[in-house]
Amino acid sequence: MKKLTLLAAVFFLFSILLAVLSWNKIATRLKIEAVNSVEIAVDLTGGKNNEIDGRNFTVFCAPGGALSLPSSRKILFVRAGEKFIIKNDSRYCFKNNIIPGEMLQAGVEAVVCLSEFAAPVNYQKLARKRILTLHRIRKEEAVKLSEEDTLKRFIRSAVERNIKVLVVPEAKMAEKLKNALTARGFQIKQFDRNPVLLPAVPGNQRLLFKKTYALLIAVIFPLFGFFLLRYFKNTFVRFSAVTLVSLLAALIIAGTLSETDFMLKLSLFSGAKLALLLPPLAVFFILAYENKNLFDKRTAGILTVIILGIIITAVIARSGNYSMPLLPFEKGLREWFENVFVARPRFKEFLIGHPAMLLGLYLYPRAKLSLEKIAAVFLLALGMLGQTSLINTFCHPQADFMISVLRTVFGLLAGAAIGGVLILCLKIVKKY
Repeated sequence: MKKLTLLAAVFFLFSILLAVLSWNKIATRLKIEAVNSVEIAVDLTGGKNNEIDGRNFTVFCAPGGALSLPSSRKILFVRAGEKFIIKNDSRYCFKNNIIPGEMLQAGVEAVVCLSEFAAPVNYQKLARKRILTLHRIRKEEAVKLSEEDTLKRFIRSAVERNIKVLVVPEAKMAEKLKNALTARGFQIKQFDRNPVLLPAVPGNQRLLFKKTYALLIAVIFPLFGFFLLRYFKNTFVRFSAVTLVSLLAALIIAGTLSETDFMLKLSLFSGAKLALLLPPLAVFFILAYENKNLFDKRTAGILTVIILGIIITAVIARSGNYSMPLLPFEKGLREWFENVFVARPRFKEFLIGHPAMLLGLYLYPRAKLSLEKIAAVFLLALGMLGQTSLINTFCHPQADFMISVLRTVFGLLAGAAIGGVLILCLKIVKKY
C-alpha cells in the first residue's frame, strides 16, 4: 500500500510539472487569441447581391466576378476544373478544399481560404502564413435555418472557434453580423496573411507523436483520478481530487496541441470518442469485478449490456457536429445557457457526468442493498463521462482557450450544485 501511495504521489507531482511546462505554449496561444478580429464577406456566387460595391465588406465570388473591385476586396471561389489566373495579391477558396498544384509552385504567395468543414487536400507544402480559415453555410443547410439561427452560427464561428473569414449569404445579414461582433469587441478587417501563426510548424511525425501523446493523457489521467479518489473519504473532496487530475490533463493536452496545424484544423486530434468512452467503461468493469457477486446473475448481465449499449450509442451520436437531432426542448435550453453563461457548459458534464459522479461517490460506500450498490456502480461510471468530457473540451485547439476554460468552470459549478441537491434529496428520502 505504501508503494502504491508513493507511486501515486510521484505521478501526481509529475503531472503538475507537465502542466507547468505546457503553460508556455498556452500563453503564446492566448496572445494570438486575444486579438479579436474577423473578416466578413458577402456571397455573390449565386448571382444575388450584385449591387454590393465592396466598400463595407469583402465579396465572395467566382473568378472574373465583381470586376470593378480590387483584388484585396475579393475572395475568389474556384470550382473543380475551373480555370483561373494566379495573382499573388489575390485570395482563393477552392471547392471541397482541394488545392490545385498551381498554388504550390515556387514564387506563388497567394492566400488560400480553407472551409472549416472539409478536410483540405494538398495543403502540406502550403506555407501556413498563406492559410485563412473560412466559414460558409452550404445552400442545402441554409434553407433549413432561420435568419436568427444563421446569424448565431456565424457569431459562434468567430467567438468560439476563431474562424477568420465569415461568408454570409446577403449584405443585410453582413451588416447585422458586423454590429453583433463589434459589440463583442471584434475588429472587422481584411486579412492578407494568416494571423493564427505559432512559432513552430511541426512535421507529420511530430504531429502524430503529439496526437498519440494527447490520446494517452486523455485516457490514462481519468483512470488515475479514479484511483486517487480512493485515498479520501469525503464525497466533495473525492470529487475535487478526480476533477483536479482531469484539469491537469486538460492543461497538458491544451499545451501539447497548441500548434498552428491543429489551430487551423489542418490536423485533428484522433480518438476523441475513444478518449470519451474508454475510461467510463474501464471504471464500470473495475467496479463490476469488485462487486462480481452482484453482476453474475443472468438478468443483471443482460440489463448491464442494454444500459451500456444505450449510453455508448447516445454518447457517440451526440459527440459530433449534431450527428443526432436535438431534442425538442434542447435548442431553447442551449440558447438560454449561451445568453446566461456566455460559454455554454456541456450537457454531458453539468447535467449528467458531474451530478452522477457526486451521487455515486456518496451512495457507493453507504449502499446496503444490492440494487443501491449496482446503481452506485453505474453512477460512478457515468460520472467518469463528465471527467472525460471536460478533458475532451481541450482536445480541440481550434476552439478559443478561454471559452473552453469558462465552459469547464460553469459546467463544474452547475454540476456540483445539481449533484449537491441530488445528495440532499437522497438523504431526505432515506430519512423518511
